[in-house]
Amino acid sequence: MYAISSLPMTDAPPEQLAGWLRGHWPESQVMASLRDTAISLLRVAGADNVAAALRHHARDDRSHYY
Repeated sequence: MYAISSLPMTDAPPEQLAGWLRGHWPESQVMASLRDTAISLLRVAGADNVAAALRHHARDDRSHYY
């Protein structure tokens, strides 16, 4: 894993950076679980091409709200 920080080494020692990165892992795991669930639902709904279905549903078309 790589990390980039604008902080100098004295303000962000490796141990502290590692702690910050580990703190983000649970969030990533939740997002991965949600994505897996969405993919499973698309397959159950009959989507032949999951990538195309994800792109289709990822569009932000808010015109139907007006």
